[in-house]
Amino acid sequence: MILQALVNYYEILRGEDKVPEAGYSIAKVSYGLNISCEGELLNVIPLKRMIEVGKKTVEEPCLMKVPEQVTRSSGVSANFLCDNSSYLLGSDQKGKPKRSLECFEASKRLVTDVLNQCESSSARAVVNYFRKWDAEMVLGNPVLQDYIEDLLVGGNIVFL
Repeated sequence: MILQALVNYYEILRGEDKVPEAGYSIAKVSYGLNISCEGELLNVIPLKRMIEVGKKTVEEPCLMKVPEQVTRSSGVSANFLCDNSSYLLGSDQKGKPKRSLECFEASKRLVTDVLNQCESSSARAVVNYFRKWDAEMVLGNPVLQDYIEDLLVGGNIVFL
């Protein structure tokens, strides 16, 4: 009885777009990496929005439906297509460059395993990005320079 009521309530909320469907979650996303079909990083698109909090105006990441994210407390475990700079750029501000590269490689393996056989141009672009991206050159990459400090603090990033 209770379980059926919960399922019905979930279906009502799904119908009103208040909860994501199974396999997805809602994440706070700060930036989008705009990539070409060849996987080259074209530019970085800020996805934060300005909101009023009391008398102040502050930036807040946008809420976006993304593939369901893993719960991490330690260890390396990549999310699919939405993650922080350690996983998508191979660099962060935590002072552990070896670990950041491990995170990037985990994300690369996940994306390649899932998308390698896909025919869509978007899937090919993301696979190409991971094949070409040089995580050792993040700090010197001119496309990232306007946002580099904020990108590396840990907010979620997606591909566009």
